Amino acid sequence: MGSPANEPARGNGERQHWRVIKEPFYIGETEVTVEQFRRFVKATNYLTDAERGVEEGGHKKGAFATVFAGDREWNAHASWKNPFPNLKDYQLRDDHPIVQVSWNDARRFVEGAML
Repeated sequence: MGSPANEPARGNGERQHWRVIKEPFYIGETEVTVEQFRRFVKATNYLTDAERGVEEGGHKKGAFATVFAGDREWNAHASWKNPFPNLKDYQLRDDHPIVQVSWNDARRFVEGAML
């Protein structure tokens, strides 16, 4: 963990060190796709935080979404089904990685996959 001493962009005070994970865990070989997440949602009737509306900095439904210039702004229509509502030419495909899901959403997906 961290970066080696000879890395050009190494930050001040940064050092490389070992971390040992003592608890078992699962990890996927690839990102979760839109299709995989859609199957989970259909099987469980799950609504994501963005769809349900969860208080986040004064906002409810939606999420921060990329705007054309590369910055982000809150959009009430942003969710995993519509991750980039500010980018009119974007076309969501089933083989894209899932985005606009919260930690809670990801955890529910994993719990559902382990049943």
